[in-house]
Amino acid sequence: MRPLVLACLLFGALAAENPALAQPAKGTIDDLNVAFQKASAFNAQAKYAEAIPFLERAAALAPTVFGPEHLNTAAILNNLGVTYNRARQPKKAAEVFKTSLAIREKVLGKNHDLVGDSLSNLALALADTGDFAQAEKLYLRCLHLTEEKHGKDHPDAAITANNLAVLYFNMGRLKEAEPLLLRTLQFREARLGKDHPTWRTYSSTFRKSTKDRENTAMRKPMSCAV
Repeated sequence: MRPLVLACLLFGALAAENPALAQPAKGTIDDLNVAFQKASAFNAQAKYAEAIPFLERAAALAPTVFGPEHLNTAAILNNLGVTYNRARQPKKAAEVFKTSLAIREKVLGKNHDLVGDSLSNLALALADTGDFAQAEKLYLRCLHLTEEKHGKDHPDAAITANNLAVLYFNMGRLKEAEPLLLRTLQFREARLGKDHPTWRTYSSTFRKSTKDRENTAMRKPMSCAV
């Protein structure tokens, strides 16, 4: 599945770009940088609960340091959302993903790759909260965006198609999941070969989907003509 996408920040060039940040006061860029780096270290160790307070601190400082609609602010919010979701707090994740998405759309436009990342992250968080309908809309938008920009054979398009298939599978919409799973299977086969463990996993998932749909069809009552 398409992973939650962490964003990177470049703090080193900020002072050169903005002399006002060259001598930061307490509570500004130095504090934000320390908080962000500590959070990154905890995230690298999969210690998400420990990372959250530091990212929350960074997110609180970001609007003052960068501005409320700066891409670095969006990136920090995005990373906070990723960490919330990994800590199994999808409702909190969805809220900050929404804010991050809104900033990226305003600054970059609705067809930028970073917007696609935000759409995918938000869709996954909403799916984890059980809001399948909204997650579906976001995945479809993300898929359309990626296909329009990069083509249907782009890795991100294949991954998003797979995520949408998983969503449909979890909703019991197996007929709609199947062609998307098949598309992912063919993508993996072309790039990895049939002997690769990842391809075998996708192949097994596709066969299970097909079997489940056939079993569901067999259980449906037959109508009787009068």
